[in-house]
Parts: sequence; C-alpha cells; structure tokens
Amino acid sequence: MTAHEEFEIEAKQLLTTGEFTKLCNHFQLKKEDFQSQHNHYFDTGSFQIKERNAVLRIREKSSSCVLTLKIKEQDGSYERHETLRSRELPQSSHSELLTWIIDHWSIESNELIHLGSLETNRASFEYENGTLFFDHSRYLGVDDYELEFEGRSKQHVDTVMNAIKSSFNLSITEEPDPKVKRFFKRKEKL
Repeated sequence: MTAHEEFEIEAKQLLTTGEFTKLCNHFQLKKEDFQSQHNHYFDTGSFQIKERNAVLRIREKSSSCVLTLKIKEQDGSYERHETLRSRELPQSSHSELLTWIIDHWSIESNELIHLGSLETNRASFEYENGTLFFDHSRYLGVDDYELEFEGRSKQHVDTVMNAIKSSFNLSITEEPDPKVKRFFKRKEKL
C-alpha cells in the first residue's frame, strides 16, 4: 500500500440545525447530494497520538477505506493517506503509514486500539477557488452540523469563511474543536 501526503488548510464553522438548513437551501443542496462516511478513530490507551496533536482514523465511504494520519500544524494540517482493503488496521509490515508512526514516534501497531466511530453525511462542491463542505454528523446521541471551507492559504480560507458568516448572520463565532475532539468530549459526559 502506498501512502500519499497533502497539506490541508481549512476553516470550520459549527451551525445550528436552522442555519444548516438555510445554507443547504441557499446552495440548493438536496438529500442525494450527501454521501455517508464513517470515521473510525485509533490511538494508544495513553493517547500518544493525541499528545502529538494528531489523529489516526480510517474513513469508510462507499466501497473504500482510507487510513489517515492528520497532524495539526499552525496554518493547517499535514496529512498522510493510505488506501486499505478493509476497515481493519493492517499490520505495520503492510502499511507505510503505520511504519512511519513506528519510525518517528515509536508507537507499535499492536498498541493501537479502536476508540470509537462517528457517521457523517457530507456534501461538497467547488466554491470561491476552494471547496465548501456541509457535514451532518451523528455520534453518541448528538446531531452535529458543520460548514468547512478548504482553500489555498490561511488568509484565503478565513476571508471566505468570514464572508459566509457575515452574509448568513451565523450565530456561533469561535473556531470549533475537530470532530474527533467533540466526539470524545461527549463520550466523557456519558
């Protein structure tokens, strides 16, 4: 399996149910524009990956499974992706990405445990020289709505997201925690 890398620059905005519906109507999104995906999260029992400001997940959608290591950096996220045959973690001997984790962080694949999953229905399209994503996630009894814009620079994504916030008078102003963090905060409350 061959891994590929990218640097992702994005801005996110949590939405109320009403704001999500209003934006979907404005952009003429229909139910069939959304695709379901499941994110399965992995870490060690002592959260050694989280300590490095990173997330390890398998994203399952349609008939594909992609293992991703996402490392948060100042202006975005460095990501390594690897296509898998199933949603199970492979042995490190069969995975460039897991071999990288061993070589750089000394975390063996047998230390990794499945921490939980969340389902997201996602629609996306090109917008303002980037990509706009609409996410409706469900986990642990929560319905979570998020707008995300991915673009070419931090200034670009902030400018576009601020214009959307202003145009639609969106109520939530602070940058949200990543989905996985919201998932685990909810899990701690149960």
